[in-house]
Amino acid sequence: MVAVYKKIITAIVIGFAVIIAFIAADRIYPENQFWDEISTISQGTSESTASDRVILWGIAMEEFYDNPVFGVGPHNFGIRAPEYATRESAARYPNVRTLWGRSLHNIYFQTLCEQGIIGVVLFIVILLGFIKMNSKTRLYLEDITQKRVVTDDASLQEITKYYHFSKAVLFAMVCYLIGGFFYPIYEYDWFSDLLILNMLLYLIIVQDKYALLGKSDTERI
Repeated sequence: MVAVYKKIITAIVIGFAVIIAFIAADRIYPENQFWDEISTISQGTSESTASDRVILWGIAMEEFYDNPVFGVGPHNFGIRAPEYATRESAARYPNVRTLWGRSLHNIYFQTLCEQGIIGVVLFIVILLGFIKMNSKTRLYLEDITQKRVVTDDASLQEITKYYHFSKAVLFAMVCYLIGGFFYPIYEYDWFSDLLILNMLLYLIIVQDKYALLGKSDTERI
């Protein structure tokens, strides 16, 4: 169980570490030299999704450099994009205003440019809270089982069902974070839905534990 949480934390750290590395490389190699080099990954496919994302991410980073603390504001990436148009983006998008409402196909770049460092920190804090709450849910279920406060098959099946449901919510969040690297899922409610499901499951289990083990046992966890 601990290994799973370590993997999630590692994935989050790696995600933002990659972005920081991109920022550093872009600062070291000025005049878009870095992004020009990166764009070669899509040579031969000038209309490829890869080159499209590289251009959009480049604009996003320029927006972040000018607005590092709070970003340009939610949903403002496309609105502010004309201010940061480059030679490559102008060739790709003759009318840069068509970027209004466009997704970056990467929740991390989107968070960074639109909500800045403050948004990134809040995003990480929310994720850490999700992981902690999910962990406590399963610890509560394991505690109920180990103390053998329920012995009938029906109750044990109910506990097992909640336990696996908690793991499913955790796995769904991992899939969301991985998918966020490549797909435009920023505008969907999946993230908030998983947070709500995780919290409801936690509250249900805490209430059941309180009823089964008593207040003194619950307070010690």
